[in-house]
Amino acid sequence: MPFGWSRLRLCRQTFGGNCTASAKRTSRAWFVMFLVAALMCPVAMARQDVESDTELPTPCEGSYTFSAADIQAIISKSESGDSQAQCLLGISYHFGLFVPASDQKAAQWLLPSASAGVPLAQAYLGYLYEHGRGVPLDEVEAVKWYTKSAEQNDAVGENNLAVMYLEGRGGLVRDDKRAAAWLQKSADQGFEKARINLGLMYRAGTGVPQNYSKAFELLQGPANHGSGVSAAAVGWLYLAGYGVKQDYSLALKWIRTAAAKGIPAAYGYLGRIYQLGLGTKADASEAHKWNCLAAREGIAEAQNAIGYELSTAHSSSRDYRNAARWFSKAAVQGDVVAQANLGALYAEGRGVPLDYIAAFVWLKSASNAGDKAAKHYLDQLLEVMTPRQVAKGESLFSNPSELSVRSAATIASSFDDSVGDGCVSPEQTAHQ
Repeated sequence: MPFGWSRLRLCRQTFGGNCTASAKRTSRAWFVMFLVAALMCPVAMARQDVESDTELPTPCEGSYTFSAADIQAIISKSESGDSQAQCLLGISYHFGLFVPASDQKAAQWLLPSASAGVPLAQAYLGYLYEHGRGVPLDEVEAVKWYTKSAEQNDAVGENNLAVMYLEGRGGLVRDDKRAAAWLQKSADQGFEKARINLGLMYRAGTGVPQNYSKAFELLQGPANHGSGVSAAAVGWLYLAGYGVKQDYSLALKWIRTAAAKGIPAAYGYLGRIYQLGLGTKADASEAHKWNCLAAREGIAEAQNAIGYELSTAHSSSRDYRNAARWFSKAAVQGDVVAQANLGALYAEGRGVPLDYIAAFVWLKSASNAGDKAAKHYLDQLLEVMTPRQVAKGESLFSNPSELSVRSAATIASSFDDSVGDGCVSPEQTAHQ
């Protein structure tokens, strides 16, 4: 009998609308998406590397603003071997405050200060090594200096060491619990970047028990102070009603703030808000615009949303080929609904060559992740597959290297960026 897929699916029930799975499960998926964006995006996990900071401490701890007239005294004391002054001068060169910006000179002055045991100098020297600025890139050396700084209770060092544990870098094995412990120490001293990172971890339940109320408590202050990442997270909490009373108006306010600061996850949240009309009038054009922006930034649920839109549009504008393109990009990131949708397209040869084996791999992946609809359609697919096709599908599914090759080929084959991706152009998006 022919294989029949009744309809592709846009989403699970996240904040409203009718989809098949529970709201709790979907909200987790949104929040995991955001967590992945947070861990991978340089602006998300915040080190003390913000170039706009202008406050310098003296002695080299706490916070203190000095004037151009003070720099000569700091230079003189640095040349005389004063480790606190060397720390201040190194940071001045790093930020270009009252001296020409030069990370090479920053490292020159931070090294003796750090070697003398000044914890903030150790933290900044670690940052230079982590990013190869003024010194050779050396993450192991960065961890060494972050550790020295953190062990002296310096909030910057504690935060930056925690991030290295979170990412498993610099010779460290990833250790979320140890990262959370260091972040807590830094946050207890009022270090805002640590509050952001720890708040994201409480929202995710990474290294700490999941606690939305605690996440909101930690993130609200940084959001009020202009952190885009925090604004997006706070907006999501209001949108979902987790840790705070659900409030679509406040959700929209914070998410718009985050989107204006270029936070990709916020683009995806706005796409969902305008799609479902949460706190504002539903607007398909706005939903498309924001989902396109998010999809191009790699947000999996937005990629699935664009794929769904393209595959279910009016027949005259339906575009299965680009729908498959977006489903595949989301599927390889682990988006379960996109995996099921991609499997459906392979099963019917829509936008991709008819391929029961590829359909089997993606539907089985979604089914094993708990997607009941994917399980139902996988059972239908098995009725039309030959034993040899099933065996090949099982082999691909159980062999990660082969599956990864198929995944890469799925994205790359026959997709030509020069002919458009089904989204409005960046110029059109900017003027909508």
